[in-house]
Amino acid sequence: KMPDTANIYYIFTTDAISQTSKGFHYSVVDMNLDNGKGMVTSSKNISVDTAAAEKLCVVGHQNGNDFWVVTKVDEADTYKVYLLDSNGFDTSAIVNNIGSAINLSSGYLKASPDGKRIAGAYNIGPTSYAAFADHVIELFDFNNSNGVFSNYVSLLDHSYYSKFYGVEFSPSSNILYASDNDNIYQYDLLAPTAAAINASRKKIAAGI
Repeated sequence: KMPDTANIYYIFTTDAISQTSKGFHYSVVDMNLDNGKGMVTSSKNISVDTAAAEKLCVVGHQNGNDFWVVTKVDEADTYKVYLLDSNGFDTSAIVNNIGSAINLSSGYLKASPDGKRIAGAYNIGPTSYAAFADHVIELFDFNNSNGVFSNYVSLLDHSYYSKFYGVEFSPSSNILYASDNDNIYQYDLLAPTAAAINASRKKIAAGI
């Protein structure tokens, strides 16, 4: 919902990585229209970034009122952060060049409940099983007062067929869960170093 309004909502979308036309769009819904059922206004499918990957999440602002909308540029080490406040959606992005230039940007992008971390799931390398590839979770600290990323941590999986796709945080924001083709893992985010977070990995479900 648009901050400080009772009836205006934003819908944000990104195209699937399988689509030939990638992009980040938004539409505006006014719940007062169509006799209170709500209706998309003339601001429908407004293109914001044609280079956006299949990644999108919303993070609560530190002020408790506004929101950050986070996307990733496909095949680039670039995350873009946009502000939604009582003035509407600001299409001028805060650009964070951090992480790696992923060449297959499918998978989830999630923010922790406390708004202090963001994680994304990726498959890096060949898009077929013809060669080994590393599969990775990108983990960052996120400053939800200014929209800035920091402290990149790469959580690697060197398995052959597995591909990370899903990520989620625990309610405490201290545990990260990740799913690949077959398993669910957890990582302890209270571990003191990037190496220790990687070493904390534990398989908690198999054969899903």
